[in-house]
Amino acid sequence: MDTLGLPISIESLLHGQSVEWERLEFKKEFELTEGRSTGIRKIKRAIAQNGSPDPVFQTDDDRSYFLVRFPVHPDAIRSAKVEQVTGQVTGQVERWKLDVLTACIEPKKSTEIQEIIGIKHRETFQRNYLDILLEQGLLARTILDNPRSRFQRYQITEQGQTFLRENKQ
Repeated sequence: MDTLGLPISIESLLHGQSVEWERLEFKKEFELTEGRSTGIRKIKRAIAQNGSPDPVFQTDDDRSYFLVRFPVHPDAIRSAKVEQVTGQVTGQVERWKLDVLTACIEPKKSTEIQEIIGIKHRETFQRNYLDILLEQGLLARTILDNPRSRFQRYQITEQGQTFLRENKQ
């Protein structure tokens, strides 16, 4: 396989010199460049606005390849560390579970539980909170044969009481 060298040096590119991309045969075939020589400037401008470290441009003496390394933004590193800690904390008991289980020692309507958690959207509450507690066996319906009854209430189960005792802080 033949390699095709770049028609310009890295230093020239970095200083804004235009490139005659038409000389590169693959440009038209594969549409690998926009052809106006603005890519490097756009990249450098966007990186500066983002606050990222400068990219590192590299090639060999024959200009047979063009490599750009983008160092990781310092905030991305901090963000990754936060996500790692968040993942570790996920194993801990969420406060809302304890609040709901404590409140549901006496049977409560779903709207009352929703108010305790502070979630306004009914479907979000149902899917992300109430269904989880029911599936985990921590809460149970008081009317088993009619889950959609307007008289339906939810009460802590024995498993929920054990969970509450073990995780109460």
